[in-house]
Amino acid sequence: MTDAHNHLHQLLEPTARLQEARQAGVTQMMVNGTSEKDWPTVAALAQHRPEVVPAFGLHPWQVPHRTANWLTLLRELLEAHPLATIGECGLDRWQKPFDLEDQIHCLQAQIDLANELQRSLTIHCLQAWGPLLNLLQKQEKLPPFLLHAYSGSREMVSQFAELGAYFSFNGYFLHERKQAVREAFLTVPPERILLETDAPAMLPPKPTFPLPDGQNHPAHLVDFLNPLAELLGEKRDQLKQRLEENFVAFLSK
Repeated sequence: MTDAHNHLHQLLEPTARLQEARQAGVTQMMVNGTSEKDWPTVAALAQHRPEVVPAFGLHPWQVPHRTANWLTLLRELLEAHPLATIGECGLDRWQKPFDLEDQIHCLQAQIDLANELQRSLTIHCLQAWGPLLNLLQKQEKLPPFLLHAYSGSREMVSQFAELGAYFSFNGYFLHERKQAVREAFLTVPPERILLETDAPAMLPPKPTFPLPDGQNHPAHLVDFLNPLAELLGEKRDQLKQRLEENFVAFLSK
């Protein structure tokens, strides 16, 4: 199984957590850097661990802390890692204070870079789904892009899907209060669904791989397959195969 989005490098002893996840059945994961400070750490993990698909991006929370040279550094890193994707980046009005226009500026730069280098893109969005949709609809061209841990409305799914979006389901959505999010995934095209943990964030309701400080373990990915299959009314093995096919398609377009 493939974890379509996490931050393995933020966990204590990431190589040990990687081995535990592999033993549980997680054979591949996309590990997302979020700032200039952690891009080298992700790059080092990917260099030594073939299970790691690296992603490098400027997260909206990190936009105020970027250097003047951030985009040049990002380009150089992507050129040095031909298999890397861009992410995570995006828009966020949940974390305050925020400068949405500055976030849009940085996201646009990363969309342009993804198009130029023909890389897939992972997008973070919280409480900014309208502005995000508006920005994406203005693009002449879009790379393959993943709305990680999609928590937008059911009604917006079709609009994002028309633009080519992939949507990753997170086990955090198994919390009872997240029924509306679960229902939104019933409208996601089957060929556009991925599965993620966002470890160490977004702890699921019944963690089976406990870590200190309430951190999420990437091994939890295997616990999300059956609930997602039940939600979608599908057989477990068929869904598992399609999730892997979808991830390959996300990377290869």
